[in-house]
Amino acid sequence: MMKRKLCIIFLLLFACLQVTFAKSKEKPLDMSLRDAVVLALRYNASVVVEDYQRIVDKFSLKVALWQYDIQYSLTGAASYTQAISGGIRSENDSASLTPGATLLLPLGTQLSLSWVNPLAHTVGSPRFYNPSVVFNATQPLLKGFGPDVTLAPLYQAENTELINRLNMQNIVINTITTVIGQYAAVSSAKNNLKVTQASLDQSLKILAQQKALLKAGRIASADLVQFEASAASQKLQLEQAEVSYVQEERALLITLGIDPAITLNVTENVHLPTEDVKPLEECIQIALENNIVYQQALINLKNARIALTVNADAERPTLNASITQTQGGGSGGEPNDGLGSIVNGANRNTMLGLTLSVPINDLSLQQGYLNAKIALKQQEIQLDQLKRTVINDVINAYYTVLNQKEQIKQAELSVKLAQQSVDIANAKLKYGKVSAFEASTLQTNLLSAQVSYINTVTAYVTNLATLDQTIGITLDRWCVKLRY
Repeated sequence: MMKRKLCIIFLLLFACLQVTFAKSKEKPLDMSLRDAVVLALRYNASVVVEDYQRIVDKFSLKVALWQYDIQYSLTGAASYTQAISGGIRSENDSASLTPGATLLLPLGTQLSLSWVNPLAHTVGSPRFYNPSVVFNATQPLLKGFGPDVTLAPLYQAENTELINRLNMQNIVINTITTVIGQYAAVSSAKNNLKVTQASLDQSLKILAQQKALLKAGRIASADLVQFEASAASQKLQLEQAEVSYVQEERALLITLGIDPAITLNVTENVHLPTEDVKPLEECIQIALENNIVYQQALINLKNARIALTVNADAERPTLNASITQTQGGGSGGEPNDGLGSIVNGANRNTMLGLTLSVPINDLSLQQGYLNAKIALKQQEIQLDQLKRTVINDVINAYYTVLNQKEQIKQAELSVKLAQQSVDIANAKLKYGKVSAFEASTLQTNLLSAQVSYINTVTAYVTNLATLDQTIGITLDRWCVKLRY
């Protein structure tokens, strides 16, 4: 019997713990706008994916820089041969190990140094070691001459890295702007829900008063229909507001990259920034210096100019001067074998060379130059068009923000006047000085004015974020520093 009671008590305690845990899971998560931005930068899928891509991008630049460092190599070979000819058997073996290094200089000079270590042996003969050091220098005099051509791949890699950085900035800015808009939408939906609920409560209160007046015989039953219809309409609006709030909340959570089943408590209402919008001319100038798309277009123009230089160089004749110095590499025994043979001066070879190659009517080279020239011209035209587009976008966003700022003042005044009208009508309604239809209409007008004010403020904050995005100051506004 005692065991049974203990089991029952244990089950009750376990059930209570489950209920407590479930309630704790349902507790809303307090989240400010700053919290939402920080979470998005940490968990948003696009930001995380691009953060990993930056690892690849930075390594690509490292590879481009490596091309102009000393390149080391090590090659080796070994063989053994056995042959029988006319009944006579012969054997020989050979081995070689050749370390080397090459270096490309900005003027196009190619330097190479190799240390050849051959070791050959034939059965019946002594084994000799005849190493040699070979140094070669080749200098282009026409095609391939100068840093503009030699360092072109490095310049393009550096420009590509700048574009990749801007891509990262663009994704972060887009994410922040989206979060601001969605957070404002959640806050707006929450305020809309509160306003609709308050309006419904007021309508139900008035409806109860009218029912009391009907019961007392002071009004006709027909006068009650309008209040019942208004209350029913506001109940429907309340249900729609609840659905809208849940949908906006889920959309924000998905953008943040966290569990969409979490219940949020937006801790900030949509608020108006205290700082004034900068003058239009200053906004345009900042945009031309910081707008992501425009800055990428400027870098693409630089790459197009580099491509034109490279293709123009490709059409030039090849005229290369070279020198090859070999130390060692003799044959046989002393003094031609061993490491001493490299420096004893007994084995030395110097060769000077000059090579010339002239392309004659090479259409493929002409095509490459023509394509690069047209691509550069197209890039210049697109850049001019993009500049006009950026300026136009800044102007539109600027005046939209200013216009909505004025609309907020008008919407706020409309709410104040509508509230005064409702208060006066409710006071008159008690004494039959105003019709039920007029009081209900004024209550509906107040609800519309309140909702309009909320939507106007939300649109202002969202469009201000869009203006920051167009100008390119979103990261500065939110004090976000990207690690590259």
